[in-house]
Amino acid sequence: DFSEALKLFPAYAEAWKNRGLARVNRGVFRMDRGQDPEGDFADAIADYSAALTLDSAHAEAWMRLGAARILLANRKQMRGQNPDEEYGAAIADYDQALRRNPSLLDALMGRGMARINRGVLRMGRGLDPEEDYAAAIADYDVAIERNSASVAAWMGRALARNNWCEFKMRGREDPGEQYAAAIADYGEALKLGPTNVVALWQRGNVHWEMNRWAEAVADFEAALRIDPTSGRGQRDRLVIAHYNLACILSLRSAGKDSPEAAASPPSLADAAALRDAALQHLRQAVDLGWKDLKHLEGDADLLPLRADPRWAELLRELKE
Repeated sequence: DFSEALKLFPAYAEAWKNRGLARVNRGVFRMDRGQDPEGDFADAIADYSAALTLDSAHAEAWMRLGAARILLANRKQMRGQNPDEEYGAAIADYDQALRRNPSLLDALMGRGMARINRGVLRMGRGLDPEEDYAAAIADYDVAIERNSASVAAWMGRALARNNWCEFKMRGREDPGEQYAAAIADYGEALKLGPTNVVALWQRGNVHWEMNRWAEAVADFEAALRIDPTSGRGQRDRLVIAHYNLACILSLRSAGKDSPEAAASPPSLADAAALRDAALQHLRQAVDLGWKDLKHLEGDADLLPLRADPRWAELLRELKE
């Protein structure tokens, strides 16, 4: 028992560090079971701090201290509290770890994630997160340069880029090449782990934000084929992607890009194929949970489908 050991040998830095790790692990276990882990994370921070008071040269202890602070900060953010101070302290801890051992990839990626989390926090509070996202990308750049087989590094850099683009788009700015770069990073992660459902959902979300509905559907459905229980908080996006694809294909069947545009009709065979594809996506949207009958009936994008018997069938189902 580490507590008993520390009563006998209070100057033993390794025991403080190990008790801190045990407390972090217990906190994670409690969090997974829906219990409050904050006391464990706070106690772990105190233990790591005690270990570093005795041996400040221990790079791994600095790294673990930073990780414990992130866990506590994330928990506070979930509870609606402001953990900006904890994220800043975690970044400083990772700085200390990297000064002592620049080769610690976990410290680089931990600092990158702390910067992403602080960026998300600041963006939610109406502050500018670009400095955090740019610094996070720089951390992951180094991590990837040192170990291009690290899935976590590719995923982290993609997330930083995606969040940065989201911030720019909120301000109606052009996100430039960052979205394409995020998609490329998720692609690299998927080359290393083709069954990575998190990467598939996240890449699908990037496509979704860019209105690339076919690509979003492909990624979302690939993730669900691998793990039908995945993406529970994101499935509405799959429904919307199917619906928007139906609208696009419906308009194309009439040779239009918008309801008001001049028509340049395709061949009869092509028009029929486009209507079939549109109705298939609309069917998918309804089967997956689309329930807005009023919107469906009033959507001018879907006018080319209304003469098809399958249209009436969908409306009947939604009215029941």
